[in-house]
Amino acid sequence: MADIFISYAHVDSDKVREIVQHLEKEGMSVWWDIALRSGDRYTDVIEKELAQAKCVLAVWSRNARNSTWVKAEASLANDAEKLVQVVLHRDVKPPLPFNIIHFEPIYGGPNPSDENWRQLLSAVRERVGGATQAERAPAKAANPFDLSTILSLLSAGSLGLYLAALNAPGVADSIAATAGGLVPDPVSLPLYAGAVFGAGAALATVRKIAAVANAER
Repeated sequence: MADIFISYAHVDSDKVREIVQHLEKEGMSVWWDIALRSGDRYTDVIEKELAQAKCVLAVWSRNARNSTWVKAEASLANDAEKLVQVVLHRDVKPPLPFNIIHFEPIYGGPNPSDENWRQLLSAVRERVGGATQAERAPAKAANPFDLSTILSLLSAGSLGLYLAALNAPGVADSIAATAGGLVPDPVSLPLYAGAVFGAGAALATVRKIAAVANAER
């Protein structure tokens, strides 16, 4: 069972083959009656593939407009709400009643840079499910730090800087006393620890925020 059933006129086989090849490059499975094998009961196989396909792509051309098969397949697909239509020629539109249903013109054939082709892929994917090749591009690695984490880091860094600044005068006095040959007052010793802790927390915060910035590149 294929995801996409192609309905077309046999004389347009070369152009349809291009469409099929591009769809298959997008990772989609496609069935068209070129896959019929000798000995197959053609009508039974076509009915089965048409019923099981998630999307039916009707390829309208001057020849397809006059094809009873294409009209019948498009009608069944429309009833099942899985019809997608393309037009190959500028002077051609789908026959009634299909000309009142949206269709994509791909006059120059499938072209990944063409907006109409991208719209066609989007319509097909909507019915089949999944993403196009462009949409399957590798996703950017998730940031290891979310907003709340960064805010927490900033808060920790601010606290660290505050503690360092708060204890700086006492530390300076203690250092001066030590340099003068005096023994610092034991009460001032925790000032050292507070200043060291504050400076260390601030430095750690800066490093983690830098890591976040690098992860965003």
